[in-house]
Amino acid sequence: MHILRLSVLNCAVAVALKLTSSLAAAECTGISASVQPRLIIPLFRYAGSTESVASNNFSLFQAVITTKLNALVGEVQQRVSMQGDASTSNGATDIGLGYLRALQLYIPQDGPIPDSLNTPEKLETYWRKQNALQLLRGELWSGKPYFVDSHIFVGDLRGDFPSTVINVRLAIRPELIGNNNDSHSLVTYYALAMDAKRLKCDPAIVRNLLSRAWSVMQDLNRREGGMVGDMIELERSLKHELNPSP
Repeated sequence: MHILRLSVLNCAVAVALKLTSSLAAAECTGISASVQPRLIIPLFRYAGSTESVASNNFSLFQAVITTKLNALVGEVQQRVSMQGDASTSNGATDIGLGYLRALQLYIPQDGPIPDSLNTPEKLETYWRKQNALQLLRGELWSGKPYFVDSHIFVGDLRGDFPSTVINVRLAIRPELIGNNNDSHSLVTYYALAMDAKRLKCDPAIVRNLLSRAWSVMQDLNRREGGMVGDMIELERSLKHELNPSP
């Protein structure tokens, strides 16, 4: 996975052409010429990131997010490879997760996108037009460590979550940079699961992604001593998706 520096339109076309055959193999019956997977994550310029020091910190945040997305895709590929080599009936279904190789962080050539999406309608329109998985927007705060507040727009992929925006906080500490068990990764796994559900993928694919999100949630619970804010509602939504009421 790499940072996209192409036009969103050209990227969307390329991804659509590339993924049609693999998604068909993944038994995602909702896939069609007009319904494609959401695998693009546009990164907007966070408030507070324009000063020189803050700009350097935000550049580090970009690198951290890219590293975490790479780790997320790599982990899924590793699990797919291990399960695909097994002679179980689940192997073929799990191999379908390989389409996540196309998950992309989108940053234009001149840097993160200026954030002018100041109404719910503008957010919804941009998200739909770009066929994005989620929109990364938020604020950067100085301190030791410095941290970011992200307001992640997921649109119709919210599932049972009560809002189209999930608010998360990430402290940028050296020991966490290579750790994929964080709130941003949790939201990404959840959105990917909801997108697989939208595409009418095999239920095993959806559950695989939800189970990974739940694993991250449990690790966060252990490290943070409990969930706060939107993570409480997201935990409830995950439980609902994993164990839906009859």
